[in-house]
Amino acid sequence: PATEHIRVANLLLRSAATTGTDNGALVNRNWNDHAQGTNSQGHLLHIAERLRQEVSSWHDGVALTLKNVAGAALTTGNSSTAVELVTTVGSIYQLHKQTFPAHDMYVNANDDTHIVNDSVSPYLTTADLVTDVTAIADGTAIGVNKYFNLVIWGAQNKSGEAQHLLVNLPTGQYTTSANAVSDVDGYSIFSIPNAYRGVGFLIARLTFRLIAGSQWTYIAQEDLRGLIPPISAGVGVTTTDHALLANLLVDDHTLYLLADGTRALTGAWDMGSQNLTNVNIDGGTIGGVTLDGTITLGGQVFDAGSGYLEIDTTGRHGLVIDGGIVTGGATPLGRTQHWFSGNFVSDGSSNFAWKQTCGGRLTGADGDTAELIGSLFANTIVTQTAAETIGIVAQLRLAEPTTTKNVTTITTAATLYILDAPTEGTTNAAIYVASGDTNIQTMTLGGKLTAGANEIEGSNFDINGGTIDGVTIT
Repeated sequence: PATEHIRVANLLLRSAATTGTDNGALVNRNWNDHAQGTNSQGHLLHIAERLRQEVSSWHDGVALTLKNVAGAALTTGNSSTAVELVTTVGSIYQLHKQTFPAHDMYVNANDDTHIVNDSVSPYLTTADLVTDVTAIADGTAIGVNKYFNLVIWGAQNKSGEAQHLLVNLPTGQYTTSANAVSDVDGYSIFSIPNAYRGVGFLIARLTFRLIAGSQWTYIAQEDLRGLIPPISAGVGVTTTDHALLANLLVDDHTLYLLADGTRALTGAWDMGSQNLTNVNIDGGTIGGVTLDGTITLGGQVFDAGSGYLEIDTTGRHGLVIDGGIVTGGATPLGRTQHWFSGNFVSDGSSNFAWKQTCGGRLTGADGDTAELIGSLFANTIVTQTAAETIGIVAQLRLAEPTTTKNVTTITTAATLYILDAPTEGTTNAAIYVASGDTNIQTMTLGGKLTAGANEIEGSNFDINGGTIDGVTIT
């Protein structure tokens, strides 16, 4: 009102009727602006007490740089076996403005730094971060070639008193630089303990990589000065950052994949110890993959290009194929299950060339006394119930090699060529027919024919030349 008055309170009421039944006003804030109370103290004391419940406020200075093991400036992209913190002089507001002196861990041993959440010794005093920061907050060791973040903050005491730098360890580590810099999983700890209310202030977040030889590579620094812990302090908010769900309305980001598959990965995808399920791979290169299960090719073509497919297993079966295989650029046919085709040109590295080769070694186990067979053909053939005549049914069918002779001379050409016979058995043979009739249309003997205890029979038996010894003719 325009007339002179004294403010007593501001109230929030549902209604005049409910105020008496709802246990009073919803809001009842009394205004006490007295200059002096009965204890001779007044409103300014209360204001100062309230302000000291707020966090301290950075005003200027306290710029952070790093030094290496030799005391030289450590810049991003470079490595060192020691990392020392260096800050410039600055000023910080508690209630009143205080001076934060310059710090140099390399030059002054009294410019100490404390690791707040060290899992073994909280507030561990350190003179070199590489030596004393070997694990994250829960005690898990930082792995070689892993990336991690350290949050650096200060404690602003009264001017002239000792001031301190402090380090918050993260709760996790990353396998890629980009994820660490963006802190995609929120591992960085920006909070300052309540005991430091009114004196603690954020300085920077540093990203490092541990490399072999107990060295750190300096990756990046994020300036946190002026940010309020832990509400607004977090991963740096930029137009290409999704960290902590910031900037989701900005169109062009580099750290996400589009659901429609139009954005390609720009680097290796490391799944760590996690499984990748329901994957449809339609191109690219896969290396060093261990398969624990079944691969089903639904009408797709497997092409090894200029390389080769190797199947190596310690199990009972190296390869089980319960379907069709078509390879060598051949067109699938409905009349054959496995079709190995295509053209092959020898590289001339030897004096022979083979198109399909089966090799390796079979080692029998104790008790394998019935058979040891290098390759077994044991198909079952079922004909239709229709009354028809089938020309040939066979387990193995060989056709003569269609040869383009050109101007070469071929000494021996054969549909089946048996190199030699074994010699380790009681009975040895290049071809051994255990039972059944052997039907040979014509045969040329290059050596002696031994019938043993068997008889040679025939209604038309013609020997044209040569010598016959010890024969009884009946």
